Amino acid sequence: MRPELSLAGAADAPASSPAYGGGVLSPEPDAAPQAFTSVVDALLEAGAARSDILIREAGRPTRLAPYGIALAATLERADVELAAGRLVVLHDPEGQPAWDGTFRIACYARAAIDPEMITDPMLPEVTWSWLEEALAERGAEFGGLAGTVTTTASARFGQLREEDDTCEVELRCSWSPRWTPEHPPSVHAHLEALCDLMTMMAGEPPLEGVVSLTTRVP
Repeated sequence: MRPELSLAGAADAPASSPAYGGGVLSPEPDAAPQAFTSVVDALLEAGAARSDILIREAGRPTRLAPYGIALAATLERADVELAAGRLVVLHDPEGQPAWDGTFRIACYARAAIDPEMITDPMLPEVTWSWLEEALAERGAEFGGLAGTVTTTASARFGQLREEDDTCEVELRCSWSPRWTPEHPPSVHAHLEALCDLMTMMAGEPPLEGVVSLTTRVP
């Protein structure tokens, strides 16, 4: 079994990565199978359609599978980052036993939270439920969903005392998508679910037309 994808570093966006809505994309090599290129095209289309979250290509990882694409997502308001995420899609035409298919998605999302929420024992469960509901609301079909939710609180001392303490919730997960590459909406749903999840984690109102899952932790 190949190791689980680490999203720290592997999917970081290079400075030259174009943000969707503009820029020139590096074409996928001609050797890439049609199933993968169709998924890439659909993901880029979905990224260009989001007006509330900046989505850019963050490289083509191939260490864990012959083909891959990583997308980085950032939710900002007034130049302040509220949430960040990554969606990495791997494709192995021969399949991998742990995937139960030829595609695997690795997903990462984090957001700053209010300090009083960090001690809520239900926060990890609620965050995970946001992911499940986002996938369900978008109609994303999948199998083998697994992941972790981590909450962190950082207190600053010494010369950093003047800076605010930080509290964050972070979700890392992966799943095997059940999509039809030639049918873009079936691919769009997975990226759109990540965007919706980031919006909920940041406590922001959803994009117009998107069903609100919930607000903050009760």
